[in-house]
Amino acid sequence: MFMEAESCLSDGRNDLPTELARLGLSFHEYLPVDLPGEKGGSAVAEVCLALMDKVAFLDARRAGLHPPAPKSGCGAGGSKCLEVFAESWLREGRQLADVLLENTRENDLAGLRAFFGRGGFGICPDLGHILAYEQGALLTLLAELPMD
Repeated sequence: MFMEAESCLSDGRNDLPTELARLGLSFHEYLPVDLPGEKGGSAVAEVCLALMDKVAFLDARRAGLHPPAPKSGCGAGGSKCLEVFAESWLREGRQLADVLLENTRENDLAGLRAFFGRGGFGICPDLGHILAYEQGALLTLLAELPMD
């Protein structure tokens, strides 16, 4: 679980012991909540890809990501940053479905419908957020999406 971008980028091998790979567990990565969204989707992808490389020894392919807030200055309700992020992620040979967008207080994901489904981002619905922030629209979205 990488919560802060800068400190996690500076983590060394002692912070991520290789013994973890021998536990027989599967891993996914939780990406930082302080990603540089103000710098655009390519800057966010650069940090995320670097962090994914740090845990490559764990065979972690999936990653939880908080999408930009609609009013983040990221263009078109955050969708412009996600488009650029997706291009960068795919260019590195990764699968977009392995990026699991999580609903947050600022973004219930309902406005990002075009990014989900076959060939798009995955979803990591946070039930606590759905209940706390009254995000019933996300439940409707989940019921309507074609899933593989």
